[in-house]
Amino acid sequence: TEPANRNVILEEFTGRNCGYCTDGHARANQIMAANPGRVWAMNLHCTSLSPTSYPNLSCPDGPAISNGFSFSGIPTGVVNRHSGTAADRGQWAGLTNTQLNQAAECNVGGLAVVNPQTRMATITVEVYYTGNSNVDHNYLTVAMLQDSILGAQADYGNYNPTQWIGNQYVHMHTLRDVVNESVWGDAISPTTQGTLITRTYDS
Repeated sequence: TEPANRNVILEEFTGRNCGYCTDGHARANQIMAANPGRVWAMNLHCTSLSPTSYPNLSCPDGPAISNGFSFSGIPTGVVNRHSGTAADRGQWAGLTNTQLNQAAECNVGGLAVVNPQTRMATITVEVYYTGNSNVDHNYLTVAMLQDSILGAQADYGNYNPTQWIGNQYVHMHTLRDVVNESVWGDAISPTTQGTLITRTYDS
């Protein structure tokens, strides 16, 4: 319930056949390492450079989200969706720092409990408004990611050597599903100071 600055979600538009995307992955990793517990990357495999052959890293939600933004190539990405235009990888660090230094209107916390028999997760999310939002509703999006997927990856310059195991690339924070019915999340309100909103999802 204490006011805090914003954290950052970096949504990276990427692809397995994109030879410069490993540089994007490395840059995202560096930004997360410099801001532990405050920055998270989410890799959205999209465009024709994301084949569905093994390992298939694509899901329908990735292109659905990336198509909502203007971009001319990959790797590009959006930082807290601050703009309708995706940013070049060289801009991510600066945009992240700008967001991290801004006060957040709300704090978000979540807990996922996985049933190992059914392989289903029950996800509880709380949003507490420490200030007033400048709009009358916000959108809460819950996404499931997968780490440590071994597979092929184009790489024009050995940009990210620590993610190779032999000739297999270790794909990280890969978007697998947006749990909400809409990839843009669920509208939540009221957005005024002192409001606590709780949502539960099964996936």
